[in-house]
Amino acid sequence: MRIRHYGLFANRQRRTKLARCRELLAQPEPKAPPKESVAAMMRRVTGRDILACPHCGEGRLQVVAILRPQRWTAHYATGPP
Repeated sequence: MRIRHYGLFANRQRRTKLARCRELLAQPEPKAPPKESVAAMMRRVTGRDILACPHCGEGRLQVVAILRPQRWTAHYATGPP
């Protein structure tokens, strides 16, 4: 068994046990990291703007639609159409 399944880092009681440890050690609650958008993170990591047009580099890309794949159902007896 892995250590995370038992003791302090066991998933079921992790939050309450860590809060108790912080209380006993007189440590403050850790600050949550600031939320960063995917575009800002990619710009920071790669140095490229993922929302810039790949052809001209000046225009901005916008999400027009998100296409979802069709799910196969049991009534397809012979496979896809």
